[in-house]
Amino acid sequence: MAKRQPGRPFSTEITTDLLEAAERAMERGGYSNLTVDTLVREAGTTRATFYRRFTGASHLAFEVLAAKFGDVGDTDTGSLLGDLTEVQRADVQMLSSQLMRNNLAGLLEAMRTDDQVRELFTERFLAPRRESIRLAVDRAAERGELGAVPGIDIEELRDLMIGPIIARILLPTGGGFDAEFAERTAETAHRHALAAVGIATPEPA
Repeated sequence: MAKRQPGRPFSTEITTDLLEAAERAMERGGYSNLTVDTLVREAGTTRATFYRRFTGASHLAFEVLAAKFGDVGDTDTGSLLGDLTEVQRADVQMLSSQLMRNNLAGLLEAMRTDDQVRELFTERFLAPRRESIRLAVDRAAERGELGAVPGIDIEELRDLMIGPIIARILLPTGGGFDAEFAERTAETAHRHALAAVGIATPEPA
C-alpha cells in the first residue's frame, strides 16, 4: 500500500487505511500492541488526521469489530429455543474468531476504564443482540409458548447466554467451543425462560 504524505484533506481512503492497519495489528499481536503511533505510521498519515476520525486506539478497535460483527440479523425459526440457539451460534462464531480472541481481554479492560468505549460496546454490540432476544421472546409470547404474560427479564436472559461464552474464552478450561456448546447453553437459557413463567421443562438427558 502506497504511503500518503501528511496534511492531505479529509479522505475516506485514509479512514479505510486506518481501519485496515488496525485490523492487521489486532490479528497479529492483539489489542495491547495497538498504538496510535504505529497505526498512523502504517497508514501513512498523521496523529492529527487520526484524531479527526477517532478518539483513540480503542475507538478504532471497536470500529474494526463493528464492521466485522456489528450486523445482527433476526431469524425467526418458529420456536423460542430455535431463535435463542441461532443467536447463540452467531455469538459463539463471533467470539471464537481469532480477531476477537486476540483482543477481547484488552477491550474488556478498556470498557472498564473508558466511558466512551463502554458506550460504543453497548450501542454496537449489546443493544442489537439484546433486541434479537427481545424479539424472540415477543414472538414466543405471541405463539403461546410463554403463557399470557411473558414475565422474562431480557437482560438476565442475555447474561445467561453470553456469560458462558465469555468464561470459555477468558478461562483456560480446555472445554469445547463449537456448535454443540452453543446449543447446550441456549437450551439452559431456554429452560430458565420457561421457568420464569412457571413452565417446567425436563432436564436434558
